[in-house]
Amino acid sequence: MQITFWGVRGSTPTPHPRTLKYGGNTPCVEIQTPEGHRIIFDCGTGLTHLGKQLSTATPPEGLRLMVFLTHFHWDHIQGLPFFAPLYDARNQVYFHCFENQGMTGKDALGGLMLNPYFPVAMTVMKGQKNFYTIGEETLQLFDVEITSRHVNHPQGCLGFRVQAETGVFVYVTDHEHGVPQLDQNVRLLAKDADVLVYDAQYTPAEYRSHVGWGHSTWEEAISVARDAGVRDLVLFHHDPDHSDLFLDKMLIQARAYFPQLHGAMEGTQVNIDRVRQVPTFKSGIEQRYCQRVPLPQPFAVRLRRVGQPETEQTELQDLSLDGSFFLVDHEWDIGTELEVEVDVPAGPDRPATVLRVRGTVARSEKQQEKTGIGVTFRARGTGG
Repeated sequence: MQITFWGVRGSTPTPHPRTLKYGGNTPCVEIQTPEGHRIIFDCGTGLTHLGKQLSTATPPEGLRLMVFLTHFHWDHIQGLPFFAPLYDARNQVYFHCFENQGMTGKDALGGLMLNPYFPVAMTVMKGQKNFYTIGEETLQLFDVEITSRHVNHPQGCLGFRVQAETGVFVYVTDHEHGVPQLDQNVRLLAKDADVLVYDAQYTPAEYRSHVGWGHSTWEEAISVARDAGVRDLVLFHHDPDHSDLFLDKMLIQARAYFPQLHGAMEGTQVNIDRVRQVPTFKSGIEQRYCQRVPLPQPFAVRLRRVGQPETEQTELQDLSLDGSFFLVDHEWDIGTELEVEVDVPAGPDRPATVLRVRGTVARSEKQQEKTGIGVTFRARGTGG
């Protein structure tokens, strides 16, 4: 089972250089089942990019797409008018939504394109649209089983559990902790999941001034993951005011309490295959921004905790736009601030220099006799 994140931002799209790493599109997650069927969760602006990809590979008989909506707030439906497969008469799209105060999914989504909010009506979409009302239930769909439960969000919301022979994926976004019955629903959905995607829009400090807004925190995400025996936890629905740097620091803090924790990034693909004993993450940042590139020769490096004189010698063997990975003899705590000095040898047209950067330990794990640390960089300058 393969999961692809097309949109991970909450509330409103945030296209900006400061959100390039994690992405600014609103929620949309695609699943390809073990047999290759496509299931789509939510229709935020990330749906637009998924639609473009699907349109380039539409078979002659058209596409058959299953869409599940958590709820009808803007950030979860605003990509729908721009979803290219809906304009192709060969395609069939099946919407699964709960009824909200007498309003069906067909009514809610049709209103999205009414005058004066959109220049054309939904009738211009020639694809076949089918609407199904769902509640708390379990559906057998293709080769997977999908369970839905109510979670805590203004005007209502559903969370989903997708179970296949290869593993379990759980999608719980727009949930505010604090209602015992609904908190229990979340834990039932997440029980023994390989991957849990969970709403962590606010930090614990921010949440105190946003009680009742319908969102949760990374601390509660970890609590759910521990209670439910989750293997990998993905923080989702990032606040529009949280920059890449802010999220980097938040994730470093959270990983100290739950190491198998990830921040959702646009473009990330997750493969769940219990036969291989892993959910494997190939993050969007690895694919489009921060893939480590081997250096032509190792560079000598000195690592020093900020404000301390002791150094540790190691080598820089590869580099990315975001940082590097070092093997060291001593343990370094996640979140440690450190100074990095890299001896850059002389070249044909340049003298030898020392590159100085400041970084933060983002990951720390045992590697046989050594400790491997992932360090994100911030440049300081060079010296002769």
